[in-house]
Amino acid sequence: MLISMAFLEHKTYQEFVNGSTNELLIFCKLLATKGTSQATYRERLKLLSTIFEEEACVTSIFVINAKCNLLHIVTKLLSDIPSAIEKMKCDKGCTYNDLASPFIIINLSNGVDLLQKDINNY
Repeated sequence: MLISMAFLEHKTYQEFVNGSTNELLIFCKLLATKGTSQATYRERLKLLSTIFEEEACVTSIFVINAKCNLLHIVTKLLSDIPSAIEKMKCDKGCTYNDLASPFIIINLSNGVDLLQKDINNY
């Protein structure tokens, strides 16, 4: 929902989403431009079925076990378009390893109490 709202409200985000092949961003664009409908619910099911296993029940109904948290969903669906890349270096002089993350990585220089200030400075 937040991504769909950002798509509608920010030209830069529209340009980014329009140029993306990420399935979640494509779905959010569909949701923003077409609203909810039978077609968007089908697209949502198709998207979720890429990260959750389908289980057949006794009847002809299929169930998707979606027991997880938001972190799991975001990590799976936004893995190809990280918002931040953290450079990791070991203490023994190893080469850098890149750790892509779909989340903003913030150095909490002012502690948790001044988190908003750090976000604004990001």
